[in-house]
Amino acid sequence: MFPGVLTPDSFATIYYAVGQSDLSSLHTVAFNLFIKYSSFNGQFIYSSTFLILLVNLIALYNVIAIFFDGRKQEIILITTGAIFFTPFFGPISVSIWKDSVYTPLIIIGLTLLFRSCKSIELNESRRYTIFSVVLITLGSAFRHEGWVVLILAGLLFSVIAKFTSYKSHVKKIIIVFLTSGMLSVFFQVFLIDASDALPTPKYDRSLSFLLDLSYVNSNRPELLKPETRNLLNQISSGASLKSTSSCSSSSDFFGPGFNADIAEKNYLKIVDLWFNEVISDSRETLLASRVCRIKAALPPIISQMPTDSAWPTIGISQNSLGFSHPRYFDKLYPFGYAWNYLWKINGSFIGWPGLHIFLVILILLFTNIGYKLRKHPFTHLLLIFIISRHFVLIFTSSSQDFRYYYATYFISLPFFVLYIANALKSKFPALFNK
Repeated sequence: MFPGVLTPDSFATIYYAVGQSDLSSLHTVAFNLFIKYSSFNGQFIYSSTFLILLVNLIALYNVIAIFFDGRKQEIILITTGAIFFTPFFGPISVSIWKDSVYTPLIIIGLTLLFRSCKSIELNESRRYTIFSVVLITLGSAFRHEGWVVLILAGLLFSVIAKFTSYKSHVKKIIIVFLTSGMLSVFFQVFLIDASDALPTPKYDRSLSFLLDLSYVNSNRPELLKPETRNLLNQISSGASLKSTSSCSSSSDFFGPGFNADIAEKNYLKIVDLWFNEVISDSRETLLASRVCRIKAALPPIISQMPTDSAWPTIGISQNSLGFSHPRYFDKLYPFGYAWNYLWKINGSFIGWPGLHIFLVILILLFTNIGYKLRKHPFTHLLLIFIISRHFVLIFTSSSQDFRYYYATYFISLPFFVLYIANALKSKFPALFNK
């Protein structure tokens, strides 16, 4: 899969790294600077992707090591390798994406926080706590809404902590979440000021609301109030407006016909108009757009399978640097052609993050291994972060893109392996007692 999937988002950062564009904070300054300064002699396609792969591998290993505690080191290493070389981790671990760095840094931070709570030696516990705050803060800075997820996770943990076995460490966990969230805001502002980057466009804060309204304007404009329709026609027309007739993706919305200046001036009004429209005749179409965009986060009981699963597939988008995918790497990728064919058939179902979370909950509630896992303190830490991430994306997601939910696979895949191993052990005990 190397160098994985490189989308227009990837090349927006790559162009800055090679000096073809100015620094902006559209894709977070932290991520842009990471790619630029990890590009040794301009060879970012190798150096940056190697560092991203390494941090993802470390994150997954630490998660497996915690959940597989007490098992042989060989089992932990084999399990880590087997899970890592799947389409859930393989492609994104060698791709130039914010989520490729955001998620593993926070996951590593959470593993350190867990070890801090578990440690009985004071100085060791303090070191783990400090490093966890640093990594969670740094990771959070790679996404604009990262700090919101941390604040929400801290608040959620404070509410449900009394039902967990983490009672003696509740204050520490809440403080780490909330402190990291606040530090992340200051860190992002500091990077913007120190690097003279332009602040993030304000319309980005209300983008999901704008896309919902544009979806109605593209498909059923007669349902909108005149004030709403007039503003939307000023913001988006032609190819830009046509692109919003589909709710699964928003990649072409910013093309010809999009007026960023008007969107910028009216970013708060867009939210206000959304809430006005949701109680009007356009409500059904408006909410249909919202549900469509967040399908990846929703479980199968209340949603249908997403239709946009771009990230697990092989490909490099058109670019001015002449990069193309080296096809011979497909043969080197474990199960390369088989996996690629499988994703083309039903990748949306296999990788559906909402389905993964649904299956995790079923394992926790109704299986023998689930009884042990739901009492595991690290399950609480990881699951609360993932649920907080999903919840924030319900209000901010602009498409069904699975990469936004990358953290989900850090809990689902280890749980699936543990469940299968436990089922086989109960059915064929002789195999496991040798």
